[in-house]
Amino acid sequence: MAGRLADRYGHRRGFLLGLALFTAASALCAVAPGAGWLIAARALQAAGAAALMPTSLALLLDNTPPERRPGPSGDGRPSAV
Repeated sequence: MAGRLADRYGHRRGFLLGLALFTAASALCAVAPGAGWLIAARALQAAGAAALMPTSLALLLDNTPPERRPGPSGDGRPSAV
């Protein structure tokens, strides 16, 4: 879902929003007064991380020239960036 939103509104914007959410949730974890608050803050951290992962990969692809991207390995297996 985060990747689709980033495709629509911009990879950089999606990455920065995910980073801000993850950072704010980390601060909430540090000051959590109890287990319930800590669990809620960790859930927010997970949402931020879920936004970071697909947008970071999209940013890498956007900024890597096509001739520098790895191609198929030749043995039928796909390769990743």
